Amino acid sequence: MRRTRTLGLISILICLLMVSCKSTDSYRKITDLSGEWSFKLDSTDIGKQEKWFSQTLEEKVKLPGTTDENKKGYSNKWEDVGKLSRKYYYEGKAWYQRTVEIPTDWQGKTIQLFLERTKATEVWIDDKPFPLQKNLQSPHVYDLTEALTPGKHRLTICVDNSKELFPVGGSHALAEHTQTNWNGIIGKLELQAIDKVNIKSAKLYPDIHTKTVKIVFQIENPASEQLTGKIRCVATGFNGNSHNVKPQTFEFSSDKSEIEVTGLYAMGDFAKWDEFTPNLYKLSAVMSATSQTNTYKDKIEDSFGMVEFKAQGTQFAVNGKVTFLRGKHDGCVFPLTGYPPMTKEGWIRHMQISKEYGINHFRFHSWTPPKAAFEAADIVGIYMQAELPCWRSFNEDDQNHYNFQKQEGELMFDAFGNHPSFVMFSLGNELGGSREEMAKMVAEFKQYDSRILFAQGSNNYFWDPQVQPGEDFFVSMRTQTRAKNSDFDIRASFSFADSPDGGIINGQFPNTEQNYSKALHYCNVPAVGHETGQFQSLPNFEEISKYTGILEARNFEVFKQRMIDKNMFPYWKELFMASGKLAAMCYKADNEIALRTPGFGGFQILDLQDFPGQGTALVGMLDAFMDSKGFITPEEWRQSCAAQTIQAKMPKYVWESSEEFRAELITINYGEGDLTDESIKWTLSDENGAVLSQGETEKGLCKQGEITNSGIIRVLLSSIRQAKRLTLSLTSQSGLSNQYNIWVYPAIEQITKPEDIIVASTLDKTVLKDLEQGKKVLLFPDSASVAGNSTGGLFTSDYWCYPMFRGICENLNKPVSPGTLGLLIDTEHPVFAAFPTSKYTDWQWWSVIKKSRPIMIDSADASYRPIIQVVDNFERCSRLGLMFEFAVGEGKLFVCSCDLSDGNDVVAQTLKKSILDYMESDKFNPKENISKEGILKVIYGTSGVKL
Repeated sequence: MRRTRTLGLISILICLLMVSCKSTDSYRKITDLSGEWSFKLDSTDIGKQEKWFSQTLEEKVKLPGTTDENKKGYSNKWEDVGKLSRKYYYEGKAWYQRTVEIPTDWQGKTIQLFLERTKATEVWIDDKPFPLQKNLQSPHVYDLTEALTPGKHRLTICVDNSKELFPVGGSHALAEHTQTNWNGIIGKLELQAIDKVNIKSAKLYPDIHTKTVKIVFQIENPASEQLTGKIRCVATGFNGNSHNVKPQTFEFSSDKSEIEVTGLYAMGDFAKWDEFTPNLYKLSAVMSATSQTNTYKDKIEDSFGMVEFKAQGTQFAVNGKVTFLRGKHDGCVFPLTGYPPMTKEGWIRHMQISKEYGINHFRFHSWTPPKAAFEAADIVGIYMQAELPCWRSFNEDDQNHYNFQKQEGELMFDAFGNHPSFVMFSLGNELGGSREEMAKMVAEFKQYDSRILFAQGSNNYFWDPQVQPGEDFFVSMRTQTRAKNSDFDIRASFSFADSPDGGIINGQFPNTEQNYSKALHYCNVPAVGHETGQFQSLPNFEEISKYTGILEARNFEVFKQRMIDKNMFPYWKELFMASGKLAAMCYKADNEIALRTPGFGGFQILDLQDFPGQGTALVGMLDAFMDSKGFITPEEWRQSCAAQTIQAKMPKYVWESSEEFRAELITINYGEGDLTDESIKWTLSDENGAVLSQGETEKGLCKQGEITNSGIIRVLLSSIRQAKRLTLSLTSQSGLSNQYNIWVYPAIEQITKPEDIIVASTLDKTVLKDLEQGKKVLLFPDSASVAGNSTGGLFTSDYWCYPMFRGICENLNKPVSPGTLGLLIDTEHPVFAAFPTSKYTDWQWWSVIKKSRPIMIDSADASYRPIIQVVDNFERCSRLGLMFEFAVGEGKLFVCSCDLSDGNDVVAQTLKKSILDYMESDKFNPKENISKEGILKVIYGTSGVKL
C-alpha cells in the first residue's frame, strides 16, 4: 500500500516550544522552573484529603529529576537476578512544590505550565486545582492563566506513578526491567507566557514531487475577535544543507475561535533528507494579527526535512530509492538514570554508535522516546518506529484502554509527527485480543495523521501471525502459523518454545544460501523480522563498576559468585570471550540471511546492546552503556549489516578434498545509487596466508535496490592432503569486504583402532579394571548413562536468557534448550594436531556439537580445565566438559562426549582419527590424576553409579 511520508516543521501544540526558543525572545516568555523544589512522599494517599497543596512541604529535591536520583523512597536491599536493582524504590504519589513569581508584563498573556515527561499529574496554584493528566509519552501542559496573576504563587504538583493508573500491560514505558517505573519530572520544566492569539499548532506536508510544503496552521483566538493577520515563513538549511528558501507570507482574516491557515510553501531546488544525507531545514514562522483593539504576535521555530518514506511492494522506498531497514530494538536501556536522555546530545551518541554498526532504523518496544531522540535521529539519519505504551490485548469491552491509547497516539503525532525521522508507528508489542479494535484504531490514526506508515502491532498474534487489512507494513517472526519446517520464518533464531530446533541456524546444516523468500509469499506489504538474533553471552564482570547511577548490577554480583563457587572465575574472561565470539558469528549469519532475501523489508535486531532485564538478557555486542564488549569491531559487523554488502553463497562450510569448492558471489545494494563497473576480488588462503587460489569477477552494474549476481567461484580442492581451515576473502571495487572460513578434509576411508586403545561407552567394572592395570581408554559416554549429569548439544548461543525461556518451555510442556553458549577450546593441546580449530566455536563444529552431551564435571579438582569446555549459562553455571582426560590409577582415560560414529560425516571421522592418533602417541600423558570413585562422580554425578 502506498503511503507518502510528509514531514517538516513539527506539528506542535502551543505548549511544545522549540529547543531554540529563548526567554529573551519578544514573542514567547519562559521561566525555567528547574532547581530546588519542596517535596513529600504520599505512600498512603492522604495528601489531597489533608490539603498538602495548602501546606509548606519541608523536604527538598531537585527537578528535573526522579525520586531515585534524589534518594527518596525505600532503600532497596534486595538483589534481583532477573534485572538491575534500584537503590531506592517508590511507587505511589509524590508531591513537589515551589514558589513562582509572575512578572507584571505577563498580564493579559496565556500562561501555561510545561512538563516535558512525567507520569500522572495533578496541579494546584495556591488552593486552585487543575485536572489530572496521565499521558506517558508526550508533555503535560496546563493552562494556568486564570490562576496566575502577577505576583507570587504557590505551585504544587502531585506525581503518581502507580501502575494501575495506566492500562499498558508490560510496556517499557513503565517496566522495571529497563526504564524503571520512576516518579518525578524529567526534561523541560517551565512556565510559558504567550499572546492570547497565537499559533496553536502547525503541521507540514512536504511533497518532493511538487517541491512544496503544505503548511496547516491552527491559530487560537479564544475571544473570537475579528482578526486580520499574516504568517511569514522562512526556511534555512543546516546539517550539511546550505540551501536557504525564499521567504513566503500567508494571510488570513477570521473571527473564529480556531482559525485554520493553509499555505503552500515553494521550496525550490531543495535538499532531500535520508539516512545518507540527512539535510535539514530550520523553519521560522512569525505570526502577526490585529483586531480593532489589540495587536498579537507569535513565533515558532523547528527543524524539518524533505523526505518521502513509503511502502513499495514488499519493501520500503525513501525518496524513490529502495531501502533495507537494519533496525535496532530499543527498550529504554539507560542504566545510570533509569530513564531516557532528555537532550539530543545524549541521543546523538546513542545513534551515532549504532550507525557505526550499520544501523539505520530504531524500533521502540512498547514506548516512544522524547523529542530529543527524534531531533537526534533527524541529524544522524535514522528511520524511527514509535509505539504506543502497550503490551497487552485490545478488547472490545475495555473502552478505557482504547481511549487511553488513542489519546496517547494523537498527542504523540502532535508532538513528534513532523520530524523527518518519524516514519513508522505500531500500536505496541505482541498484542492480542480483538483484531477489529486494532484495525479501527489504525484507521482512526490514519485519518488523524496521514504522514506515517502504520502497523497494528509488532509480532501480533505470534501464535497465528497474518498481515491485516489496512496495515502498511508487517513486523513479525513469521508470516503464517508455524509449520513443521521453517518456511514461514522471517528470522533465523527462536526459543525452543517457538521452534523445536531453535531456528534455522541451529537446526539446518550450515550454509550461506538460506533466505526467507518462501515466507514472503504470504505477505503483500513490507515484512520486517521481529526481534532477530537474541544470542546471549556471559556477563562482563568488569562492567559492574560502571553502575554509578540509580541502578546497581546486583544480578552480575550473583553471577560472579556462582562462577567463584564453581571454580571458573579465574578464567571467566576466556569464557566470556568464547560466548561473545559465537554470538557475533551467529548474528552475522542471521543478518546475512535477511539481507540476501530478495524483496525483504528488513530486520529489527534484539539487540545491538545488552538488555539487563527480563531474566538478564546479555544479547548485545555492546553493553548496556553502548560500549563495545570486544567481540567484534564495527568494521567487521558492517560486513553483514550495511547499506551495501557483498556475500558468498555457499551450500556448505565443510568440503572434502575430492570436491570442487563452489560459491556464488552477490552484491547487495541498498545504498545511495548504482554501483557501476563493480567487480569482486577474491582469495582462498590457508591459516599461514598462503594463497590456494584467487581471482576477480567481471565488472558490471549493480543497480540500487537490487541484489546482483556478481560471479561464480570454482576451485578444485584435490591439492589439499590434510585437513585445513581456509579463508575466503572478498573485496569489491567500491571498497566493500567480507570473509568466510571454510574447512577442507581429505576423505577417510577407514579408521583402524590401535590395539592398545580400548574404546568404551560406559565405565563399567571391566573398563575400570583395565584403567587400573594401566591401559588406555577412549570413552564415548552413552547418552542415557550420563543424562542426569549432562546437557544436550546446542550449536548456537542460547536464546535471550536461559532461566526465562526454561520456565516458558516447562509451562508449555516443551523441550528446554540445552542453554549453552559455545566452546572454549585448548588449541595448543596435541589432540588437535590433525584437526584444525580455533579457540572458539566455528561452523565445522556444527555436526559434532549437535550429537554431543556436555558433561557437568563440577566435582573435578578446582583448578581442572577440560580440553574443550562448553560455556554454560549464568544460571546453571556448570563446568561442562566436551573433551577431557585423566590419569586413572595406572591407566589413561580420554573422554569425548560426542557421537563420532557417523561414517559419512567427514568432520566426525577426522576428529575421531585425530583423537586416536594422539592417544597412540607419547604425548598422551594426562596431568590430572583422579581416583576410580572420583572419575565416576565426574562423569555420572555420583560415585555410586551402578553399571
